Formats: sequence, structure tokens, C-alpha cells
Amino acid sequence: MPETCVGAKARRLNPALQPLAFLLGEWSTVGTHPAASGEDLPGTTSFAWAEGGAFLVMRSQIEHKDFPNGLAIFGSDNVLGTITMCWFDERGISRLCPVSVGEGWVSWRHDDPNFMQRVTITADAGGRRMVSKGEMAGNSGAWGDDLSQVFVRERVSF
Repeated sequence: MPETCVGAKARRLNPALQPLAFLLGEWSTVGTHPAASGEDLPGTTSFAWAEGGAFLVMRSQIEHKDFPNGLAIFGSDNVLGTITMCWFDERGISRLCPVSVGEGWVSWRHDDPNFMQRVTITADAGGRRMVSKGEMAGNSGAWGDDLSQVFVRERVSF
């Protein structure tokens, strides 16, 4: 990219997002969801740096008509020390989700009391497999199962 490009000097690795590097790559997924009881839900998810590592982009799809394709951008606030995921899907639904991250795991949540969601993704020690556990609750009710997936790394990308 030419140095004369607008904002070129900001296209660089964001240190606050480095704990998410274990997600990088293309993953085949198989999920389960209570609304599709007994069905395997195959799909794909990818995580890649955008703008030289200033942001992380997630793209996901599930091969089932009731589950939307979506994308998300992860960014940070260095003053607050926070990471936020901005989600958008094919239905036109968008959400801002606070993100927590640790050694080999990441979680995010949606805090609307009418429809709350949370998910945690945990990687195995070898980095070839991840498991997500999703939960949801409506109208400030009890938490129940949501989309949960097994991820198998197909390709590493940086």
C-alpha cells in the first residue's frame, strides 16, 4: 500500500489485540442449537487481522437457513483497557459486545435484558481445535443453551 494512502501510518499491529492472535485462521465448525435439536450445524469461521493488525475481523456462516451469516470487528480502547466486538449479520442486526480474553480463551456478551447472549471460545493446547459454549436468556430470565460449536483449524492466516 503506498505511503501516500490516507491513514497509512495507523495500519499497524494493535498490541491490545495480541491476546486474540490464537484465533487467527480459517476454521471449519460444527455446532448445536436447541432450535435445531438433533441437527449438526456445519459452517466456517475465519479470523484475520485488518488494517495491518489495527483490528481483528471475524466472518462466520452456518449452512442452515435459520442461522445468519455475520461478521464482526474487534477493536480496543487503550485508555479503558477494553476490547469490544462490533457484530453485524445478514438480517441487519448489529450489536456491540464487551470482550474478555485470557490465555487461550475469549468471551463476549450482549447485555440487552430482553435478549442476552454470551459465548466463550476455548482453544486446545495445540491450537488445532477450539470449543465454544453459547448461552442465552430472554426477558432477564434464566440462562439456557445457545449456539455451541467445535472449531477445527483448516488454515492459519496472519
